[in-house]
Amino acid sequence: MCIRIRVAEIAPHAVVWDPLEVLVLVGAGTDPASARELIAAVLTDLGARRTWSGFRCFCGEPVVLPTELAAHADSG
Repeated sequence: MCIRIRVAEIAPHAVVWDPLEVLVLVGAGTDPASARELIAAVLTDLGARRTWSGFRCFCGEPVVLPTELAAHADSG
């Protein structure tokens, strides 16, 4: 099962790993740049591989950011 990322109604500025759902939850209202940094830290801890285009799940599939976080993503 691939790692997914979802914005949810949890504490603002929170990024939480849910191992049962294989899901990274990001608090609604979290600054997108801060969220991406925290997500990168979680993914690194989980063993996801970083590539030029982003992260790859441990299964090899790309990890996709929700549109509200990806819309402001810097290249690389």
